[in-house]
Amino acid sequence: MVLIYFQPLFAMSSFLTILNVGFHGFIEFDRDGRLVPCICSTTIIDGADDTFGEDDHMAHHNFGQVSHDRLATHQRSQQALWARQRASVFKNLSVVELGTYVLLGRFRSLAEKHYLDFAGDAGVNEIAALLQTRAKRKEMDYADYEFGYLPSLESTVQELVRSETCKSANQAHVHQALGAVRRAANDSEGSRPA
Repeated sequence: MVLIYFQPLFAMSSFLTILNVGFHGFIEFDRDGRLVPCICSTTIIDGADDTFGEDDHMAHHNFGQVSHDRLATHQRSQQALWARQRASVFKNLSVVELGTYVLLGRFRSLAEKHYLDFAGDAGVNEIAALLQTRAKRKEMDYADYEFGYLPSLESTVQELVRSETCKSANQAHVHQALGAVRRAANDSEGSRPA
């Protein structure tokens, strides 16, 4: 009887956590305090389980129009940006392995065996320290999220409905999300070094 609950509650939750850490385990901000897209989403080159481009999580979030059969060309076009920003690009591992390396704090092994340094001028210790710093960085503290971000999000939704910019709270949430997506797309087009 207990096994019926174990798989969905513990095993799948753990698996999805490892995937999320693998795809989004690093945080970096630019000079203006915005997240750097090529660091906050990872790309894995030559991963063993990359059938339809699922290992390029940067493209998934920032270049959704690039189909899986054009990813190699797209990735080559990003390499100068990746070099400038020391992007989260790895090779020869799965996202589960990447997430596990991060959760276990194996940054030196990750730097030695799997990190792709497109600039080519950093040593293993420097890359390991960079990965560790980015993995431990918080986007915001919980208190800021709970008592600052969420209430302002809701008050903005209420204002959008009150001003009749949006017809409903749901439409206002979508409106805010689309605005964030447009800002991120504009930022990535004119990407600046972090």
